[in-house]
Amino acid sequence: MRGCAARKQYGRESAKVEKFNADNPVGTKVVVIMDDESRQETMTRSEAWVLGDHTAVVQLDGMAGCYLLDRVKTQEKHNGK
Repeated sequence: MRGCAARKQYGRESAKVEKFNADNPVGTKVVVIMDDESRQETMTRSEAWVLGDHTAVVQLDGMAGCYLLDRVKTQEKHNGK
């Protein structure tokens, strides 16, 4: 991705990261939606960041690597509160 489209993508992802980090300090209980659509309860173990200038991610307790921020929901939001 180059130019204007890349800047827009980074801007969108950066905004997601800023909001997530403001609302969810490290240690927040979350639910992550796995590839098979199952839900896994865990907690954040890092602040979110933009990976490779194009993808918002966060590290989760007990899970290797990082996960797409779009798949991570706070438990309150997951439970409909």
